Amino acid sequence: MTQVVPSPGAVSRPHGASPRPTRWSLLMLPVFLVTWFVVGGIVYQALLQGPLGLTEGDLALAAGSVAGWAVEIGCAVVSAIPAIAGVWLAVVALRRGGSGGAWTGLVLNAVCIAFVLYGFADAIRMTYWPLG
Repeated sequence: MTQVVPSPGAVSRPHGASPRPTRWSLLMLPVFLVTWFVVGGIVYQALLQGPLGLTEGDLALAAGSVAGWAVEIGCAVVSAIPAIAGVWLAVVALRRGGSGGAWTGLVLNAVCIAFVLYGFADAIRMTYWPLG
């Protein structure tokens, strides 16, 4: 049986934290912002509002149909995808031994997800209970 022994000059990667998931997790924050503005501003305003019979400033739920709910849910999900990926990457980084940057990515991406959920819940509140 042959045993493999690395040569003394071989470069080995130490077992420990890989900075790549941490960087990607933090990179998901500007990606989230771009996605939020593109989905909310360009896609919804320019492409989806007209077919639902809504005017500028109306929420998709104001259409009062399944299509309005589908558009609202779809926009929320697409907007949250970068933040969900950022949380997943931060968890991967933490499991590999990451520290401060990974925790920062986890917390900030979780805040972005909470922001999307708040926006969705507020759209429901403004549509069905506008004065309360």
